[in-house]
Amino acid sequence: REAWAAPCPCEEKEEEEEECCLICMEEARPGEPLMRSPLEVTCNCAYKIHSACMAKSVVSYGPRCPVCRGPEGAPLSPVPDALREAVTSWLTGGAAARTKHGVVARWGCWAVCALAYGTDGMREQLMRAGAAPRVMAAMKAHGGHPDVAEQGCRAIENLCYQSPRRCMELWRRGAAAFILAAMKAHMDCARVVEHCFWAMKNLATYSNFVRTRLVENGAVELIVAAMETYVGDADVSEQGCRAIINLACASDAVRARLMRAGAAAHIAAALEVHAGNAGVAVAGLAAIECLGLE
Repeated sequence: REAWAAPCPCEEKEEEEEECCLICMEEARPGEPLMRSPLEVTCNCAYKIHSACMAKSVVSYGPRCPVCRGPEGAPLSPVPDALREAVTSWLTGGAAARTKHGVVARWGCWAVCALAYGTDGMREQLMRAGAAPRVMAAMKAHGGHPDVAEQGCRAIENLCYQSPRRCMELWRRGAAAFILAAMKAHMDCARVVEHCFWAMKNLATYSNFVRTRLVENGAVELIVAAMETYVGDADVSEQGCRAIINLACASDAVRARLMRAGAAAHIAAALEVHAGNAGVAVAGLAAIECLGLE
């Protein structure tokens, strides 16, 4: 008969220390460590969670604990501190966290987008922390997924906002190529197309060089094709007109290319279909003026 032996205290300790994410119930993986949720401060619950899962919980429930949904009266909106924890974990994680796992890439881009929507100081902090290359890596690895494409474009559009220097840095890191690739891959998804327009417009706001390079890489034809496809979508129509306004500022040659591609006809169609929409009316009339038409 085998002699009974007490379990090794070290083994017991290892078993006790095994933890899993509260949301997905999976353990930490290489590049996806478990973190203490900043939402713990709102209640007495104690748990650990993947950064991507935490960001998803914040999106769904706002600053409420995913265990007890407390505290009572907490507003159902994202909390900057919680988002900062999520994006910090993503920005400082290993390569696997940035590229291998699509969920992490999606929510990482979303967190950058949400944080970059705030102050200019926050946008600068994100750029210093490496947000730009992380977003590009996510779009490169998972650009075929519409959610990653959308959130990546939204992150680019917000990081670009009101800064020629950030626009050029994003351009040098290949932002324009990823925006155009997202449009080509997801022409069947209106929300991706809309945010491609936004990102394209913000990226090229301060530079004729960027506008010209976008045109050389097929931006005009993509814009016109999208406006034709989504002529019934007011948001896409408005942002398409605004993208045309931005590109038309580059040169007479670009304006001529827009005319040859049929931009004027699609602007007119958008104005007709959305006659009661002020945003489309303002953008459409301005686009017609930029093209030199009356």
